[in-house]
Amino acid sequence: MKELIRFTKNIGYIGIAYSLVSFSGIILLPILTKTLPIVEYGIWIQTVVIIGLIPVAANLGLPYALIRFSASANDKEIIQEHFYSIACVILLTSAFVSSLFFIFSEPISSALFNNNIFIVQLISIILFFECLNAFFIDFFRTFQLIGQYIFFSVLRVTILFIFIYIFIISGYGIVGAVVGLLLTSLVVFVSQLAVIVYKVGIKIPKFLYIKEHLKFGVPIIPGGLSYWIMNSSDRILIGFFLGESYVGYYAPGYMIGWSAITIFTAPLSMLLPSVLSKCYDENNLNAVTTILKYSFKYFLLFAIPIFFGISLLSKSILLILTTPDIASQGYLIIPFVALSSILNGCYVVIAQILVLKKNTKIQGLIFIFIAIVNFGLNLFFIPYFGILGAAITTLIAFFLVFILISYYSFKDLMFNLDPYFVIKSVIASICMSLLILGWHPEGIIQVGTSIFICFGLYIGVLVLVGGFKKEEVVFLKSILGIK
Repeated sequence: MKELIRFTKNIGYIGIAYSLVSFSGIILLPILTKTLPIVEYGIWIQTVVIIGLIPVAANLGLPYALIRFSASANDKEIIQEHFYSIACVILLTSAFVSSLFFIFSEPISSALFNNNIFIVQLISIILFFECLNAFFIDFFRTFQLIGQYIFFSVLRVTILFIFIYIFIISGYGIVGAVVGLLLTSLVVFVSQLAVIVYKVGIKIPKFLYIKEHLKFGVPIIPGGLSYWIMNSSDRILIGFFLGESYVGYYAPGYMIGWSAITIFTAPLSMLLPSVLSKCYDENNLNAVTTILKYSFKYFLLFAIPIFFGISLLSKSILLILTTPDIASQGYLIIPFVALSSILNGCYVVIAQILVLKKNTKIQGLIFIFIAIVNFGLNLFFIPYFGILGAAITTLIAFFLVFILISYYSFKDLMFNLDPYFVIKSVIASICMSLLILGWHPEGIIQVGTSIFICFGLYIGVLVLVGGFKKEEVVFLKSILGIK
């Protein structure tokens, strides 16, 4: 129980930090959409998508290997060997990929960045630092250094917000925004490296475990790339078929629909691998199933009402944060993406079983298959149905992933999904939705007030229909320190 309480509190801390990160992104959204031309905002989205893609391949799945093999390690020399051997490999691969991107900057700019070669050259430098930054942040994740993880997560968005605001307000446009991203990557890189060196020291690795690392990590690459195809390639294809302007119409709705749920998915994704690996390696299967059960249930506790709420408030939210043109074009994107994000959160919890069993191969194969299906559907849906078609194919893809991952995971280990709670949560969310439909809130004050009132109503109805068991009430009180 103590381990579960500690885990839950850490989830809360990271959830708060990720909320701040998401809130910063929401604040940045009107600065970008209301200051940049829609074409330049589309280029910004393409930039962010590309920077999210390259580390997935360049890092060879090795950050996950660090988490799986080092989470339960206590010997400092072993930790040093794991970290520095992986770091050296990632350093080489990131330099190689960054160089390729720079060399082929002209055709890349022609296809995706409105012939802006300088932007692509800046991105190539950013990629080098971001590959290493993605690995460094997983160091804190591996050893559950929650304070440092939160600090660097908040530091990144704070610095990025400051740089972008200064450069855009000064009139440097999209070039200034990308330069701000480069400076942010550099500052975070130096800061994270300094802290890690202080904690583990410096050691020349002997690459004793690198074969085992690669054996575990490389099969994750196709799955990671396929996940990117499902989650991000729609913006690339929208830009290709419809132009950068439509990327600008699509992206805000996608960001809001995805981020509103991911606030609760991100802490689970960050903590579950290391916590469960430690329990599993200690043969504590009861702790494993208990943590999985509570993670799944309390994710849905928040995710289900958020889906109902932002779906009904989608146009009002976009009118507050963007322009009327973007709101009218993109508000229907939010419900499809929000539901996709719920399915993704369920997958994040259930797929931990495959990670524990080191069965990353089947996970990779599932994502490859779904990515091919998703890409094919996008090729048909986007030209004929526009940006709404991309949102529909995203939902189809994540539904298929949830079904297949659940099937193969539960063959190895089962935990209680509590379907009755899901039904009760939906009932409470419908009651909450009736208030929104009757109110029709508009503007930041009305929308903000409606969110707080509706969530209170949701919790009240959920308690009345018996959504919480007695032992869960005791558990929640212990988390909050209530006697």
